[in-house]
Amino acid sequence: MKAGFTQSGAMDQYSMKLANALCGNEPNSPVIEMTALGITARFTDEHIFCLCGGDFGATLNGKPLDKNYITYKDIADGGVMRLVMGPEPNKERGTGKDAAPFSLSRPE
Repeated sequence: MKAGFTQSGAMDQYSMKLANALCGNEPNSPVIEMTALGITARFTDEHIFCLCGGDFGATLNGKPLDKNYITYKDIADGGVMRLVMGPEPNKERGTGKDAAPFSLSRPE
């Protein structure tokens, strides 16, 4: 066990492989998989990560996270992300005009 996480196989293999692909990792690279309890994470270094799978409500630095990405600027100096499973999925999260990251292949 390292940093409070035990090793085991991912239950959601599809989401694990998708998250690893989006982060540029090998398909079976380690991931943090959560169930109903969620997680609170403080960023202390520059990281690449991806949220895949179940619909957890997300806050970043105490504010609702509506976009589908964050930047290093968002988490610099100890940004805190909190993921909590709610009673119903939030089908509006990540659907706003500014929710998608910048793309060179998609005109603004």
